[in-house]
Amino acid sequence: MPLELKPPRAGKTPNWQIRGTHYGIRVDRTAGTPDKAKARRELNRIKDEIECGRFTQKGGLTFAGAALSYVRNEGE
Repeated sequence: MPLELKPPRAGKTPNWQIRGTHYGIRVDRTAGTPDKAKARRELNRIKDEIECGRFTQKGGLTFAGAALSYVRNEGE
């Protein structure tokens, strides 16, 4: 399923949800806003981060962070 916006669920949350995959990265999180235009901007920001290798799930390393750690540890 492509990365897309899902509407707020009545009685659960007023915020839009961002769900799906982009370049094999699975995303399932709130957009943090009930405003569809702002949610669309958040969706596009996440897509850009995935495409640039900067996206991370909560608590995880980005590709750039992992590469830097590898170099600093002399390939270990």
